This record gives sequence, C-alpha cells and structure tokens, in this order.
Amino acid sequence: MTLAASPVGLTGREADVRLAQVNAQVEVATVDPSATLPAGGGYSVNHSGVVYAYTPDNLDHLIYFGGVKPSGEVSDFVRLVRNGWQP
Repeated sequence: MTLAASPVGLTGREADVRLAQVNAQVEVATVDPSATLPAGGGYSVNHSGVVYAYTPDNLDHLIYFGGVKPSGEVSDFVRLVRNGWQP
C-alpha cells in the first residue's frame, strides 16, 4: 500500500469549502491581511489544524488535534484503508 507523499486537504469552490468547514464545526479559513509575507508575495491563511480521518461511508472515526505526529496519523490511515473501521 502506498500513501501520497503530501497531505490531501479540503479543496473545491470557496462556498463549498466554507460549508464543509461549518458542518465539521472547525474554524473557517480566512486570509490574514495583516501577515508579513515573503518577498515573492503570496498570502497567509488562518485555518483549523484538526485532521479528520473519514472512511468510505463518509463518517469521521478518528480526529487528530495539534501535536500528533504525521507518522502516527499515517499508521492509523493505513489500518483504516486495509481493515475499515474497527472500534
């Protein structure tokens, strides 16, 4: 089994992404106009750091808050993909 090297985030139309964040009851992402930006430009976004692990039945069984190492999340994700949700 191989997992993507980079994380997959919520993407889509702005209105749809906002609705998904509201429904998940997480902080809605906003652009931070007061942030100091790198010389090349860009933008800064305030957003939730919570990670929800969803299964194909569209249910979130695991929630990770700040401080959880990505390696721990990946280990759990592999188990979810291989075995499905098993409480």
